Amino acid sequence: MNYADLEIHQGADIVFRLELINDDKTAKDLTNLTARAYIKKTYATSDSDATAFVCSFPEPRTDGYLDLTLDGTVSDDMRKGMYYYDVFLFNNDSDSEKILEGRVDLKPSATSII
Repeated sequence: MNYADLEIHQGADIVFRLELINDDKTAKDLTNLTARAYIKKTYATSDSDATAFVCSFPEPRTDGYLDLTLDGTVSDDMRKGMYYYDVFLFNNDSDSEKILEGRVDLKPSATSII
């Protein structure tokens, strides 16, 4: 499993592209997999109270890319500060693998565009 800190500015549309690779440095085949990623204020925050990234797989899935998207209207409704996130992959058998975790620093926007 990997760890990375992220920085997001309130109100900004953001996409984080993850490149998943196997131990032999080849692209991980993401065919037939789904993904979930949540941002939580604390580790104890329930999934139902968490903010979800939209997870999508650019084609072809055999290239190993996973996009995590957060719309600016979603981050604008969140309070500034430190959050935690994690990303899971799921196969058809409901087996899960945590592939990434870390902190999200949600920074306030200095200006707002009307």
